[in-house]
Amino acid sequence: MRRDKRLRNVLARLLIVILALSLGAMPVTGQAQQIVRFGTRVLLATDGPPWSVTRAAPPELDERLAQFLPRLRHLFRYKEYTSLKRYRAEVPVGATQRWPVPGERQLEVTPEGINVNTVRLRVRLERDGRAEVNTSIQAASGNPAVIGGPKHADGVLIIVVWAHVYPTQLP
Repeated sequence: MRRDKRLRNVLARLLIVILALSLGAMPVTGQAQQIVRFGTRVLLATDGPPWSVTRAAPPELDERLAQFLPRLRHLFRYKEYTSLKRYRAEVPVGATQRWPVPGERQLEVTPEGINVNTVRLRVRLERDGRAEVNTSIQAASGNPAVIGGPKHADGVLIIVVWAHVYPTQLP
């Protein structure tokens, strides 16, 4: 009788431990996760009109990029900036977003962390499986981060990233 009681007590404690561990491993619903919304613009910077880039009509610049062009011209000292690609994404911290880029390249942007109103991003530009650009940057939410990239056509690629931080409830 005494042995049965001890066995029951041990099994009851073991069951409590197993239940506690299994509940701890389950995802908690309603937990806030940081979502980063960002836009990436790939520009071709040249000293003159980009003759090697074929296009049907001159691209229209959005207001944000038009306001930013004087700073780009001062920073890189190129005369012409042609928008080649524009991408937008909304991903949780740690997720990687990939896009094709002119010159048989692939751009990867991964939000790695958030500190108050700043986003830490890993940016990688690959060509033929090799990294041409591999860097980590910090961008203030709503402000652009600029990366001077490799040569392309008759100029160089410039990558501009705008990031925004939003707390989101996951189901």
